[in-house]
Amino acid sequence: HRNSWNSLSEEDAKLMMQPIEGSKTRCPVCNKPVQEIKLAEHLDFHTALTLQRQIESELRSQDSASSGPSPKRKMPQPKKGNKKQKVSVQSKNIASFFKKI
Repeated sequence: HRNSWNSLSEEDAKLMMQPIEGSKTRCPVCNKPVQEIKLAEHLDFHTALTLQRQIESELRSQDSASSGPSPKRKMPQPKKGNKKQKVSVQSKNIASFFKKI
């Protein structure tokens, strides 16, 4: 099981590993030191990671559920006794769709 703080950028990881001093606090999620002014942004990061994992998990479960064999539709069978009949299709000239003003 991977902790969400393992996904931090190298810069963020270095920043968070600095000793706590003055205006720093510990993140309640990963217990890493974070500047108080950046705590809200850092918590948003954890929320985004959690949402990403949930979405990926749901997509994987949907893919595995839908990857099984799907029922095939049957081809319509020609009616017995009827040979192929030609169907005349009358096509209109494109100019017939426009009005002259």
